[in-house]
Amino acid sequence: MQTLRQRLRAETAEDHARLDAMMSRHDLTTPQGLTAYLQINYLALTCLKPVMTGHMDLPAPRLLLPEIRQDLSALGAPLPRWEDQPDPGEPHPLGLIYVIAGSSLGARFLYLQWKATENTVVQTAGNYLSSLKAESDWNLFLRHASGLDADEAEVLQIMKSARVGFTIFSSACALLDRGLLE
Repeated sequence: MQTLRQRLRAETAEDHARLDAMMSRHDLTTPQGLTAYLQINYLALTCLKPVMTGHMDLPAPRLLLPEIRQDLSALGAPLPRWEDQPDPGEPHPLGLIYVIAGSSLGARFLYLQWKATENTVVQTAGNYLSSLKAESDWNLFLRHASGLDADEAEVLQIMKSARVGFTIFSSACALLDRGLLE
């Protein structure tokens, strides 16, 4: 029998791969690439913030919006706004926590990429990536998910909510790709 984490990984693999492909287009060692990455995260996280909650004893992950604002300001970039903000509905918190906490895990690699820059402007805009690198939301999620006794209906809600999270991040990427944030 698969664990919740294994099911989430398997059943959202396509969503995750699609988002990774979209995000990997942005070189975090350049002002343009880092700006795009930060604007995408800002859009997605501001969309999810109103519905982001903890689950039982698992707190909601920190969304680090002030850090993104500081970094965008250091880059001289505007705060993005949705053209037509997606409606996340009423997602199960664990699905969203899986996406957001998982992104902080992946940010450890992105932090190393960013840190390698020689661009002095980019070097001043590392609050968000530095904070993500230090977060332990993923480990908290893993502990919580491993002890969760959920029936199949709840597991399906969690899966659907994780897809909502991935879709919102992908929608933010698509908005940027259409040139509507620049």
